[in-house]
Amino acid sequence: MEFRLLGPVQAIIGDGRQADLGPPMHRLLLAVLLAADGRPVPADTLITRLWDRQPATARDLLHGYASKLRARLTTPTGAVDGTPAMPPAHEHGYRLPVARHQVDAHRFHDDLAAARALPPGDPATTARLLRQALAHWHPDGAGDDLRPAEPLAGLGGTWAEDYRACLLGEHRAALLECLRAELTLDRHGAIIPQLEHLARADPTDETITALLLHACHQAGRQAHATRAYREHYDHLRQASLVPSPELNRLYTQILNNDPALSRPPHTGIARLTPPAPDRPHPRPAAGPAHHTASRPPRPRRRRIC
Repeated sequence: MEFRLLGPVQAIIGDGRQADLGPPMHRLLLAVLLAADGRPVPADTLITRLWDRQPATARDLLHGYASKLRARLTTPTGAVDGTPAMPPAHEHGYRLPVARHQVDAHRFHDDLAAARALPPGDPATTARLLRQALAHWHPDGAGDDLRPAEPLAGLGGTWAEDYRACLLGEHRAALLECLRAELTLDRHGAIIPQLEHLARADPTDETITALLLHACHQAGRQAHATRAYREHYDHLRQASLVPSPELNRLYTQILNNDPALSRPPHTGIARLTPPAPDRPHPRPAAGPAHHTASRPPRPRRRRIC
């Protein structure tokens, strides 16, 4: 049996059929147990993750959900791929003993970890492993190969939203690391259209813009790089922001055809920077200054994926 979290929560039986997992709360319970990677999850933790506002009968409801989910996952031999199905609650909580390779999110993380564990200097293997990791994601269904399906699609609540955001953040990081590795391999023809597509989808993202500028520079398309920078700057200005010093430095190097510019920037280089009141605003063309207060930082969330 295969379990899918990188899209709608699904359980695929050996013959390719989808198991009937029942209503959303059953699928949410399954997602929480799968995310735990075989570890027991205490009943109190499950209740917190299933309900933002816990009903008075939460423990009884949890027991009922677990019993029904167990029945849906149990094969005629009483097992899920030869391992016992989810056991009843005990002092350690509930546990779903499935192997990591049976869960698409775990396969994605394992391939991503393998790519990141490689020593420097092997971009070809890095790119291959990252593409392999990204292949575990399901398409969004709208014909956009670079936009993944929404993990845990259709499930709500704080835990599901946090887990979804964490998975999407990992997908974005893996995609940018892959494009950076492929840029090192001089695959400009395939990379520039992908980066342009990503830049149109998120025009204020400086990490994407930095990679696009570098790819254009390596391909000998300085005019293309200038246009991409100006478009990015215009979108930042509309949000009362200016490019970061790192992006301005990269753009200046491209304008000067700096020979030191030989490697693509690290994908974590860029960030959005509010205009500082005590320094001029670096910009490619004349325009009104934007002096605004810095946006309040978003609260840090505990990593859960």
